[in-house]
Amino acid sequence: MAINNIDENNRARDRLIAQLRTGRLIGCTGAGVSIWAGYRSWRGVIDRLAAEVELRRNGEVNAQLIVQNHGGDLLFCAQQLGSELDEQVFAEFIRTEFGATGAGVHEVLLRIAAFPLRHALTLNFDTSYEAAHLRIGSACRTITACDRLALARFLRDMDDPGYPKHAVHVHGKFDDPVQQIALTETGYTALYRGNALFQNFVWSMAAKRLFFLGFGFTDTDFTNILRDCARDVRGNGLIHFALVGVRPEDNDNEIRTRLNNRFLLDPIFYNIIIGQDRRESHHEFVAVINGISVALDGPERLNLEGHPIVVAGQAVPINPEDEQRAEELNQRLLGRIDPGGRSV
Repeated sequence: MAINNIDENNRARDRLIAQLRTGRLIGCTGAGVSIWAGYRSWRGVIDRLAAEVELRRNGEVNAQLIVQNHGGDLLFCAQQLGSELDEQVFAEFIRTEFGATGAGVHEVLLRIAAFPLRHALTLNFDTSYEAAHLRIGSACRTITACDRLALARFLRDMDDPGYPKHAVHVHGKFDDPVQQIALTETGYTALYRGNALFQNFVWSMAAKRLFFLGFGFTDTDFTNILRDCARDVRGNGLIHFALVGVRPEDNDNEIRTRLNNRFLLDPIFYNIIIGQDRRESHHEFVAVINGISVALDGPERLNLEGHPIVVAGQAVPINPEDEQRAEELNQRLLGRIDPGGRSV
């Protein structure tokens, strides 16, 4: 088990639930959420993009060498590979990779959609978060950062009680012009260097209470603004929350201290299980989401008729032992939330 300070982890989760009950938290989702809707992990996207480069360039470019030399920075790797393609070809790749899959979704995505979040930011290019709302009979409108007028209206009206829930695609959406999507150096520069409204928008969001889900904190352009805002508003205590996966070799106390100090962020940890084949399973993420959902008076089991379950592109392979482990953790969480079987 990588989680050493279980008591503090439980207290952080209780603080998160209390803030969710206010209905004022803003979600912030990364690729770790979209993966439950049938989309590939970033590593899977990179592999597909590398194959496309090798196909289109007829072996003129060693795409595998680019992948090997990315130094763990998958976004930079995507930019490098994308620069080897014609802009129209790269745009079509993005539309195909991040457009509607026609697949079902995992229950966890429906539960996340049902959380009482005021709005959501997403660094994802797909619209699976909004689609999950439709599946549970809710509504969530879409804004892309490429639309400056819509972004300005969102800033103006987002706290108005009559203003509907929105998902803001901070780095653009799969069908935006490729030069305006933050998947190329041109796209990043357009947002983070040539767009004062966008920079002020991200800072303004970082000054509110955010709940990060499936978010790796590896995109330095985005996290640098989070860090700058944390320095500006320090003294107001911790303001953000995040579900954070930890591996067996990780030290949750050190990670908590770093996230507290760097981003004013209160993490809730879950264990990433490493299989014999070294693949990672995030099924404890599902158990934590289920526990939070039930604490918020959600059902222990969703009626998923018409909503087929998938695991995204087998990026998180289902292992019977992992499922049993997640179910046991889920039951422990539910028991801790309400040992008597009542909602808190």
